[in-house]
Amino acid sequence: MRIAKVILAIVVSFVGSACGRAVAETDEQTPIVQQIDQLLLRKMAAQSVTPAERSSDEEFIRRLSLDLAGRIPTVAQTREFLSDDAADKRSRLIDHLLDSPSTVNHLAESWRNAMLPSNASPKLFRNSAGLHNWLREQIGNNLRYDRIVSDLIAATGSEQDGPALFFTALDLEPKKVAAATSRIFLGLQIECAECHDHPFDDWKQEDFWGYAAFFARLPKNDNMVRGRNFRLTDRMEGDVTLPETETVVLP
Repeated sequence: MRIAKVILAIVVSFVGSACGRAVAETDEQTPIVQQIDQLLLRKMAAQSVTPAERSSDEEFIRRLSLDLAGRIPTVAQTREFLSDDAADKRSRLIDHLLDSPSTVNHLAESWRNAMLPSNASPKLFRNSAGLHNWLREQIGNNLRYDRIVSDLIAATGSEQDGPALFFTALDLEPKKVAAATSRIFLGLQIECAECHDHPFDDWKQEDFWGYAAFFARLPKNDNMVRGRNFRLTDRMEGDVTLPETETVVLP
């Protein structure tokens, strides 16, 4: 969970800031936290935003538990934390939650929900245990983010294996997979360029379909429709064309 600890350190130093002063529990902060603190503070200053006051212990344990474990802390956990006078108690609470199965499960559930369409069929969600378990294993093994994404994008196998469900949920359509992967994994909304050049960004229609072309060789067979013995593989052929044209767009 090393990556999560770095991200959380950044978030905690920001959420717990008070008038521009980072509130790390020790005298030392990692350089990356210091750099991001400064970027955030400069951005807030430019927009005349006043940093929030340092959170109370009650607020801290509740927010941290919800963010990492997906639940509020128990009464016993709250009483133990509030009665602790040690200077490093917040850092220890972070480490404790990050090392708990609850955090791994919560992260896996959050990613599964982000990856599956909200309008997915009941059958799809019944099969989602495979994807959830796959994500939980990757996160629990502390795989890097880029490795998790690359393993998922290049995956083969059945829906029960996990990653294949992501593609079948999108009907194995290149344009749907392109829109979803760019939004979920790259933070880019490029689907506006599906039918025309993006009205507010630099993305062109050919950019969208050039990206979709990477997924043009996903399998198309009746087994997927019938919901039996489907396996995700790579076909030897498959292209995409610009809508309403015969222009083939290369990956």
